[in-house]
Amino acid sequence: MYLLNTKMTTFKQKKNNTPIKDGYHMPSELEPQQATWLGWPSNKGTFRVGPAQVAIAAVARFISKYQDVHIVAPPHTWTKAVEYFKNDKNIFVTEVVSDDNWLRQHF
Repeated sequence: MYLLNTKMTTFKQKKNNTPIKDGYHMPSELEPQQATWLGWPSNKGTFRVGPAQVAIAAVARFISKYQDVHIVAPPHTWTKAVEYFKNDKNIFVTEVVSDDNWLRQHF
């Protein structure tokens, strides 16, 4: 699994390479960042989805005043998330197959 590619190229792993050799690393919380990634709540077994989406939207809109925000939404909620943020210029919605909004396991 690759976490972050500092070259921002591809997520394909090459034979006999390691993430570090390919330029990937997990930055600390103290390193400068260009964007924040947030998961779009969609799992009814984990959240009261409506209120959780309102909370994530508020967090995303606050952060977007300072940097880009990428919202990761599963296919069945992607359209709703795109519609929710259509007027926010620094918020971008990406479709990712997921059953929860916890992103650590996806990147």
